Amino acid sequence: MATLNKTHSFSAHAGRVWTTAFHPTADLFATSSSDRFLKLWDSSAVLLHSVKTPHARTVRSAAWSSCGNYLATSSFDGSTVVWEYSKGELEPLTTLKGHENEVKCSAWSSDGNFLATCGRDKSIWVWSITEDMDFEIMSIMQVHTQDVKSVAWHPSKNLLASTSYDNTAKLWTYDASCDDWVCTQSLEAHSSIVWRAAFSSDGDHLATVGSDEYVALWKHCEDKYELVSKVNTNCVQYSCEFSPVDDKLLFTCGEWGSVVIFRVDEGLKEIGRAKDLHEADINSISFSKASVGVLCSGSDDGTVNLYSTK
Repeated sequence: MATLNKTHSFSAHAGRVWTTAFHPTADLFATSSSDRFLKLWDSSAVLLHSVKTPHARTVRSAAWSSCGNYLATSSFDGSTVVWEYSKGELEPLTTLKGHENEVKCSAWSSDGNFLATCGRDKSIWVWSITEDMDFEIMSIMQVHTQDVKSVAWHPSKNLLASTSYDNTAKLWTYDASCDDWVCTQSLEAHSSIVWRAAFSSDGDHLATVGSDEYVALWKHCEDKYELVSKVNTNCVQYSCEFSPVDDKLLFTCGEWGSVVIFRVDEGLKEIGRAKDLHEADINSISFSKASVGVLCSGSDDGTVNLYSTK
C-alpha cells in the first residue's frame, strides 16, 4: 500500500505557490508563484536557482519540455515565456503573446514539436516549434464556453486534453483533412469546474478532478475514452498525477492541504488520505522522475513539501 511520508517542508515563495514541476530527467523541480519568481530546487529542498521573471503578474504555470532543455511559464499578464535551461540556470528565450488576458497553463507535447497554452479567453492555442526553437501559431481552438483551466498531452501521441470552467474536459487531435486541430471528444462527468486532467504513463487512463469534489477515471477504449469510475472525495480537488513508478496509483490534491491516493485497476479505490499537510489548499503536485517515490506539493500558504511515497 502506498504511503506518504513528509521529508521536508519549507517556505518557497512570498506568495502562493501555483506550480511544482519536476524536471523530466534531473533531480530538481521548478516552482512558480504569485510573487512572479521562478525557482529551481533539488529533492533535498536546496535552492539551486532563483530568477524574477519578466512577467508583470502572477506566474500561474511552469512546464518542462520532454527533453528538459526548455521550460515554459504562463502568466496572468497574458503571455508565456519560454526559457532555456543550461548549466543549472534558466535564461528567457522568447515571449509568446496572443491570448486576450490571463494564460492559465502551458504544456509541451511528448515529441517536442508542439506547445499548448490556454486561458481565461476560453481559447487553446497550439504552437508549432521549429528546430531553431521558433514558435508559430498552428491553431486557435475556441470550443470551450468558459475559462480553460489546464492542458495536458498524451505521453506518446499528439492528443491533447483540456479542462474548463464550463464543467467539461475535451480531447483534441490534428486532422490532416482540414489542416487543423479538432475536438474529438467532450468528457462530461463533473457538475462544476474541471481543474485538471492527467494521463497515465501508458496513456490507457485519464483522470480529471474538479470543484464538485469528484475524481473521475476514464479508460481508453478503441478510439475514445470511457468513464469507468467516479468518486466523491468530500473536498475540492485541484490537481492530479499518476505515479511514474506504478501508473495504477493516482495522487490528487486540494482543499485543506489534503492529498488523496487511489488504486486504479478496474476503477478508483481510495487507499490513503492525509489532511493539513499545508496550512492552506494545495494547488499542485509533481513526481520526481530521477528519485524513485519522491513527490512535491505547492500551496496557497507559499510553502512546498517533499514526501517519500515508497
